[in-house]
Amino acid sequence: MARRVRFNLALPITIIGWYASSLCRIVLSATAARPFKDKGFSNDEIIWSQSFYYGMWAAILYFVDASLLIITFWGACTHHYRKDLLLTTSQRTLMLQSILLLIYLLLGAYIFSEIESWNYLDAVYWTVVTLFTVGFGDYYPATDLGRALLLPFALAGIISLGLVISSVRNLILEHGSRCVGARIDDRKRGKIIRKMLLNGDNKTFDPIHEDFQISLARSTESRQSEFERRKAEFQLMRRIQTKSSTHRRWVAMAISTFLWLLLWLVGACIFQKAEQAYQGWSYFDAFYFCFEAWTTIGSADYDGSYIECE
Repeated sequence: MARRVRFNLALPITIIGWYASSLCRIVLSATAARPFKDKGFSNDEIIWSQSFYYGMWAAILYFVDASLLIITFWGACTHHYRKDLLLTTSQRTLMLQSILLLIYLLLGAYIFSEIESWNYLDAVYWTVVTLFTVGFGDYYPATDLGRALLLPFALAGIISLGLVISSVRNLILEHGSRCVGARIDDRKRGKIIRKMLLNGDNKTFDPIHEDFQISLARSTESRQSEFERRKAEFQLMRRIQTKSSTHRRWVAMAISTFLWLLLWLVGACIFQKAEQAYQGWSYFDAFYFCFEAWTTIGSADYDGSYIECE
């Protein structure tokens, strides 16, 4: 992306590295879990640790990243887009902000784990819940030093998170206006042109004569003059743009609503499965818990405090 290494060399190395990382992560997790199976423990007698779950999620993400890069490499080799893959300003900004926020979160978790004598992964969970302003209340600073550090830590973290969300929004709008917007404009243009042709209003699409004197001489006739046709073309263009803009907003709202409901309903199903064996959650309990989480209410009547939920 910075043009320091050739595309045909850099991307295959990156893909191999991601797949190798995923494979190593799976092998290490399986090696750690195998002794429990050899000793005859059943699944009901074993609770996998947070480290195990994080490791498996990391392996899945590594595999997905490598697979997406293969699609990118194939698209570049088949000339669907350029091979340089230069990052835009929005993409570079989001990358930098995400890295800094992750460093801030993990470093803060380490500091609070030392102050409050928490397990490090529990401290990571607490920092995420805190910076997202959910505040379930299952973990909280109990020392004066921890409470004093929470004030600047939370303020700076929430502001940083807001900047990342703003960058994500700008990136989505940039990509959507370039790709989705162009498709909607093209479809609207074709639809309006077909409608006008079916209604017999096709004079606007006749070729414009180069001889303006002929057009001016015929201005008294019933047919459109060149200037009237130019005005009609401009009005048609503005009409298409207005309808496309309205349609684009409706499409964006529909997609956002669908993804929001999908996250809510599928997330509730996952949390219900994770907590059913420990707290006996029904689907409605998980549905209510997800509502409390993404609205940042965090009333702590349902806190998902077991390892799978965390």
